[in-house]
Amino acid sequence: METNGLACREANARRRSGMSDNDVEKEAHSIYEVGGSKFVDLVVFNEVMSKHPKWNVHDTTHVFHRQSEDVDDQQSGGSSKRSKTSEDGRFSIPSNPETPTSEQSTATRPIGRYKAKRKGKGKVSQSECTHESAVAAEIRAMRLTRDVEAELIKTRIELEREKLQRNAMKMKEKMLLQLLAKKHLSPEDEEMKRNQIPTANRRYCDREREFGAERLINNYFSDSPTYTPEIFRRRFRKQKPLFIRIVEAVTTNDEFFQQRRDATGRIGLSSLQKCTGAMRVLAYGTSSDVVDEYLRMSSSSTRDALVHFVEGVISCFGGTYLRRPNEQDLARLLYVGEQRGFPGMIGSIDCMHWEWKNCPNVWAGQYTGRSGKPTIILEAVASYDLWIWHAFFGIPGSCNDINVLHRSPIFNDVLEGRTPKVNYVVNGRHYDRAYYLTDGIYPIYPSWAVFVKSITSPQIRKHKLFAQHQESVRKDVERAFGVLQARFAFLRRPCLVWDKVLMGKIVMACIIMHNMIVEDERDTYQNYYDPTEFFMDTPTRVQTEDGEHFRYSTERIASLSTYMTNRDQLRNREAHRNLQCDLIEHVWEKFGTGN
Repeated sequence: METNGLACREANARRRSGMSDNDVEKEAHSIYEVGGSKFVDLVVFNEVMSKHPKWNVHDTTHVFHRQSEDVDDQQSGGSSKRSKTSEDGRFSIPSNPETPTSEQSTATRPIGRYKAKRKGKGKVSQSECTHESAVAAEIRAMRLTRDVEAELIKTRIELEREKLQRNAMKMKEKMLLQLLAKKHLSPEDEEMKRNQIPTANRRYCDREREFGAERLINNYFSDSPTYTPEIFRRRFRKQKPLFIRIVEAVTTNDEFFQQRRDATGRIGLSSLQKCTGAMRVLAYGTSSDVVDEYLRMSSSSTRDALVHFVEGVISCFGGTYLRRPNEQDLARLLYVGEQRGFPGMIGSIDCMHWEWKNCPNVWAGQYTGRSGKPTIILEAVASYDLWIWHAFFGIPGSCNDINVLHRSPIFNDVLEGRTPKVNYVVNGRHYDRAYYLTDGIYPIYPSWAVFVKSITSPQIRKHKLFAQHQESVRKDVERAFGVLQARFAFLRRPCLVWDKVLMGKIVMACIIMHNMIVEDERDTYQNYYDPTEFFMDTPTRVQTEDGEHFRYSTERIASLSTYMTNRDQLRNREAHRNLQCDLIEHVWEKFGTGN
């Protein structure tokens, strides 16, 4: 018996991957035969194999009960032998109390190799599929029951919470109505009204906005203010009457600036506080939290006031201060241009980059230009008095000036024939189209009939004199950009706004207020030209071909051929060269050494 056990254990130790139980049994017989005997004791083999981890019995309680049943049978005189097949169809081994049967073990035999392959290929018997489907259905039913119970519990909790909140709100509303019904509140009621607990989970800060409004009025807007008009002009970037005009216009246009009472009956922020907060952010380029200590406004209120303020300025004054030049404006511009040595010139054109600090990372490559940082381009046309007649904002910083020009609507009116004809003479040659001065250091702008560029590396005296005067006059748009950024430091510093559309609104609102300041203070300039002195007698008066005054029209163009004809005249290179040569001779005759 001991030799049989040793042969079986040796065969089990030599077992390789893929060997079945029959192969192990044959290996045990061969080992035993080498020793000189036959391995015929199957009971010992079963005992050894039952101790293998694959066939190990983990549940011994059933074996214990079965042994107790066998003992009872022996005591009662019955036979302890069991049949090979039980009632449920499972096989059992002949009577051996030490050998576990299928009824004695609760452990399930692991799936075999061939059965696993058949299951992987989908060749599973119908009985196995039925058993697995039943188990899966039972698990789904248990999960569904658990989810339904959880939903019911959650719904019950929400209903109880809403009920408690509803009761609390009713009590609070009742107390507030009682306080509001009183004409004269006691100090205790005032304290209770002020220190009421808010419904939202946020910390409340009583900034005493009434004190901030009173201090602002005493400092700047009372009959005897603390600060002089010069200080007001420096801090608000404009005169007091102009600021009051803007405040009244935006207050009438938007109810956000109208002072109202809140739910507790307290007076809200005044229109002066909101407009002053927005103006301080634009003028000094600071964050919205800076004005909190002075105006007693929260950061969120200041941001909202800034958004509504720029929208109100564009809505109320955009049509007037971002208009196209009318007949009187063109006459003044042409007169000043002729006095400065450039007849037919109505302004200078150039581009400015505004750094976008909070540009999204996915757009950074598109908006990054030669500076290495994301920027957005502003194209503008400015005149001698720093008035900005045209503004086009929103092109990514990776584009150059000619890319911006091809996308700009600056010449739409010219191409569609909605602009007035201008007549002027340069060096004895007649011209009927106005032009802009452009930067000539870099050959970016094309050689069109509406552009006059400087001369790069001039060699003769005429060219040097022309380049000197052209570059000095063209600095109007550069000075306009400098003054615009000096008045509104928000445009000079990297923009902290995330929304590109809001950035465009801020730029347009600053340009509109810049033009309003120019109109209000134009008569104080050193080189001021009064329109009444030359409007009726100027030789460059704007007229149409039939002699009548021009009126703008918003109708569509008459035909496509008219559009293409205007486009060809606009991009005529020969006309550009002729105009530049005539202007060189004109500047030499007007400002040369002989004169």
